[in-house]
Amino acid sequence: MRKTLAALATLAFAASCQGGSRKETPAPTPPAATPAAAPTTTPPPAAAPAPAPAPPPAGLVLLDPGAEPRRVLRYDIAPGTQQRFEVVVDQTAKMAQGPMPEMKLPTTQLSGTIVFAPRAAEGAMPYALTIDKVDFLDTPGASMSAAQLRQMVGPLGGVKATAVLDPQGTIHGFQIDLAKLPPQTQKMLEGMTYDQMAARLPEQPIGKGARWRVVQHVVRGAIRLVQTTDVELVELRGNRARLKNAVTIEAPPQKVAQGGGTAELKKMIGQGTADVRIDLGKLLGPATMAMHIDQEMTMGAQTLSVAVDEATKLSPR
Repeated sequence: MRKTLAALATLAFAASCQGGSRKETPAPTPPAATPAAAPTTTPPPAAAPAPAPAPPPAGLVLLDPGAEPRRVLRYDIAPGTQQRFEVVVDQTAKMAQGPMPEMKLPTTQLSGTIVFAPRAAEGAMPYALTIDKVDFLDTPGASMSAAQLRQMVGPLGGVKATAVLDPQGTIHGFQIDLAKLPPQTQKMLEGMTYDQMAARLPEQPIGKGARWRVVQHVVRGAIRLVQTTDVELVELRGNRARLKNAVTIEAPPQKVAQGGGTAELKKMIGQGTADVRIDLGKLLGPATMAMHIDQEMTMGAQTLSVAVDEATKLSPR
């Protein structure tokens, strides 16, 4: 769901922009030159463009097991465990050129509940997720009111989903019910991945100072991208740990459904950091994240170059 909220800045910014690109006056055509004699040899055919490099494979690689003592970390969440949570997101978008060089969005506030069901298989921990409420709060310096953004995005509350968590923190079989949402919102959420709610844990025993890398192929606002997270275990006490994450994202050029049409994504790259606290007896722990994303997209004759700064805070209750 955090990825859904992060997409709002770009979508809202694009929707607020008006006008097209500047039409250039073509240069005068020079007078035709006297035809030259045909070459005696045929030039070699132009080389085909090099194929785009394949994305790195998804998975987890342990870089450093950390200091002794080391032990295997695994989630073990009892059936019936229930968590309330709140997510707060602040976003600012800056455009390289155009009528609105900067847009600060109202604060997004999301609340929900997670309940773990009885286990159907060894190690599998099924749960149900309900998003009770998504709202926007008027924020000093915001470029639009909360009411305007509510009207633009439509209702998001009442979303229900189910999934299964395995002991190493991988989420399987995520299914989300979008039937109660407006069609435009359904399109924004369809196909998105939701495998980042838990911390991925190495298979091997680890101790304080351990480092590992997680590569995930995710979908963010209908954009396919690769996210790489470098994780460091900075604290470990019993079943509780603190992680420091460095995150990078990169998306290859691709066509993206946008506002009933198709846009051409030229580039999308981003960098960020996160401070995450985990409890192996619960799915969610307190977390803060800061992310900067640069994105360039062509829609018709207009090219939008947008930089988005995003601050997210997750607070379990």
